[in-house]
Amino acid sequence: MRRMMGEAAFESMESMEEAVMGAENHERMEELMDKMLAGTLSLAEQNEMINIMRDSAAGPGAQNMMNRMMWSQMMLNFGAGGFGFVFWVTTVLVWTVLALAIIALIRWLGEK
Repeated sequence: MRRMMGEAAFESMESMEEAVMGAENHERMEELMDKMLAGTLSLAEQNEMINIMRDSAAGPGAQNMMNRMMWSQMMLNFGAGGFGFVFWVTTVLVWTVLALAIIALIRWLGEK
């Protein structure tokens, strides 16, 4: 995660998570996430993770905060801002023109 986000963004995220969830819940959530990524998370630990995310004592919207951070990072990775928008519009237009050209070619060959 540090490599993907960069050190400054990762530290910022860590401090925000601690502020929302509290240090103890944050630490436990990281332990559970490590187990989940390793594939060793038990059913009881899954339930504990869900309860921490839903628990109002862990901070209102702990789950929403995590979702917002994941979606914003995904959108940045997929080019949702800046020239990324131009890229996606251009890509859609190129594929549309290509599909129309193939359809026109098939119709033209069908007439002959």
